[in-house]
Amino acid sequence: MQAQTVLRRVRTAEKLWDELSQALAETKLPERAAWALFDAASGLRVRRAAYARDAELESPTAARDLRMLAAAGLLNAVGETKARVYVATPRLREMRVRAGQEYGSVVNPYDGPADRPR
Repeated sequence: MQAQTVLRRVRTAEKLWDELSQALAETKLPERAAWALFDAASGLRVRRAAYARDAELESPTAARDLRMLAAAGLLNAVGETKARVYVATPRLREMRVRAGQEYGSVVNPYDGPADRPR
């Protein structure tokens, strides 16, 4: 069951990354911004410094990317100046839900006819 759970998480992450890449292409935003969108879609708050580190960007570039993502309706800015964080919009949360819907529930591999006493 653990292997099924890990496989489901990997497939969900892969599908989500593909959807995020597609959304970035449609809005003509840089592919590198998928780092920030993935974290936000996963329920994390995105800070400029963390995004800059993860995407290996200079601070001004990271700040510009986050502003553009917010302007495109993919992230919501919360807070002011140094305390500002970015969170997922409903559109981004919906992408996350869709990415996980494709894969069914975990099945106990030990239940079934083979487990009956002989």
